[in-house]
Order: sequence, then C-alpha cells, then structure tokens
Amino acid sequence: MKRTEPEPQVRERQRENFIIGADPEIKRITDTILRIAPFDATVLLMGESGVGKNLFAGMLHSFNKRKDFPFVTIDCGAIPENLLESELFGYEGGAFTGASRKGKAGLIETADRGTLFLDEISDLPLPLQAKLLKVIQEKKVTRVGGIQEKSVDFRLIAATNEDIPGLVERGDFRRDLFYRLNVISITIPPIRKRKGDIPRFIDHFAAKYNEKYGKNLVFSDGAVERMKRYPWPGNVRELENTVEGLILIADDSVVTEDMLPASMYAETAMEKYHGEGKTLKQILESVEKEILLEAYEELGATTKVAKALGISQASVSLKLNKYKNRPDER
Repeated sequence: MKRTEPEPQVRERQRENFIIGADPEIKRITDTILRIAPFDATVLLMGESGVGKNLFAGMLHSFNKRKDFPFVTIDCGAIPENLLESELFGYEGGAFTGASRKGKAGLIETADRGTLFLDEISDLPLPLQAKLLKVIQEKKVTRVGGIQEKSVDFRLIAATNEDIPGLVERGDFRRDLFYRLNVISITIPPIRKRKGDIPRFIDHFAAKYNEKYGKNLVFSDGAVERMKRYPWPGNVRELENTVEGLILIADDSVVTEDMLPASMYAETAMEKYHGEGKTLKQILESVEKEILLEAYEELGATTKVAKALGISQASVSLKLNKYKNRPDER
C-alpha cells in the first residue's frame, strides 16, 4: 500500500504540537523529520547546546510505530565516566564493589521496543564507543560482569553539540561509529539565526510561567526588540530561563526593557564576534566575512564593495569566493 504524505494543514498541526517557530529552515527541518519519523533509520541531530535537540528527538519518536514504548534519554556527558558503562549496559550481581546482588538492567535494555536517544554522544569515552558500536550492529547487549548476550530492539537517535567529523580526524571519536550514526544528519540552527521566532518563544514561555506562578504579565515591544538583538549564546534554554526569571521578579503587568538583565546591554567583544574557542585569526576572518557578505548583499556588485571598503575589486572577488564556499562557523 502506497504511503501518502500528510496534507499541508495536517503537517502544520503536527509541527506546532512540538516545535515553536515559523522560520523557513525550522519548517524545512520539521518537514524532513515528519517524513523520516515512521522509519527506523538512525538519525544524528547536531547543533549548539540549548537549541532543543531533545524536542526534535521526541518528535521523531512520537511519529514512529514505537511511540507507545519507552523513549529513553541518556545524557552521555552528565553521567560520571566511572559509572557510565554500568548505567548504559547494566551489570550482573556482584560485578563490582557496591553492585546490587540482583544485578541491574542498563538503560539500553530499558529502551527495548522503543527509542534510544543518546544526547551529547561525543562525550562517550572511546572504549565505550567500541562497545556501543557492537550493540548497534548486533542489537545485543552484554551486562558488565556477564557473559550472556540479551537481544534488544530499539530505534537509535543521537545528538551532539560538537563537530564530530573534526573529532574523528583528531582520533577522539571512532570513524566507524560516526558512519553508523550518520545515516541521516540534521543540523538545528541556533536562535540567533532565526530571530523572527524570538517573539513567539517569548509569548510561549510567558504563557507557560504566567500560568505556573499565577501571574498575567506581557512583554513590552521595547523589551522584545532588545531581546531580539541579544545573541542568546545559551539558545532556547537561556531564553526560557530569562523569561521565567522576569515573570517571577516583575511587579507590574508589563515587563519593560529596563527590567532586562544587564548582560543584554553589556556585550563583550568575544560575545559580539562569537570568539570563544577561536584564535584571533579566526575571529578576524569571521568579522571580515560578515562585513564582506553584508556589503555585497547591500551593494550587489564587487566594484561597489571594493570602492566602499577601500580595497581592490580583485581582492573582493577572491575573498567572496572563499567565504561563500565556507560553512558558517558561528
């Protein structure tokens, strides 16, 4: 029987149940997720911390035949390394000092028939990467201290805020595991690249925390505009926390611009140019790229850009070709 795509209005309702925003890139991503969700293909979600990768993972689970079975989330960076193996794979009774005599099922086992979501998978130590690869390939798990393999059936979703291909090249992530994970990869854009959605997030979180705390506050136009200009390095998570804090401390019925955190006004140079973790050369290249691309978009011709910036037309052409072909690093 041929599978039919949902009608546009049905797809829109499905999207709105999970994801806030009307940004074209977010709509494209959610359309992709709705198309691939019914299948059990492995998905790798990439993007900065706080962009909501867990929400997209939940969306993949909810539109799959496994939706009535467990959705098990494992934050690979939050579990201490000395406990990670036993938490993931479980252990047999007496496998190590302090282990329960009854043993314990690991989180991978508990995902049987459901979805296993490995968040921040790039934090997984290399020895456990090898063991995870075996589980993915064979769909069998062996508990720590045990010899008996147990079959486990799950759909795998992984997420990271790291550049995994770069980690592979440095030898910090297994190449064969990366290939296993990278069946379908989706990159979630940071909130600073979809500023048009910020008012929608503000309204959503304001409604959520007004209800939670029994208040009835709104955000002034000035406050919203100032929040749109802020780069939100912590992405949606930071925005939600900010809205909640403002709802709590506001005495009046309106959250005004002067009530916003000082950090939204006192932007450092490193924040302005997204310089954390970059060399000076990389920062300067980022600034040069931004200026050239904005000038070219506004002026429309390399000769005009050259005249405006006081450099040669040949130099403008050379630099534009370089930057247009380079992925945005911010």
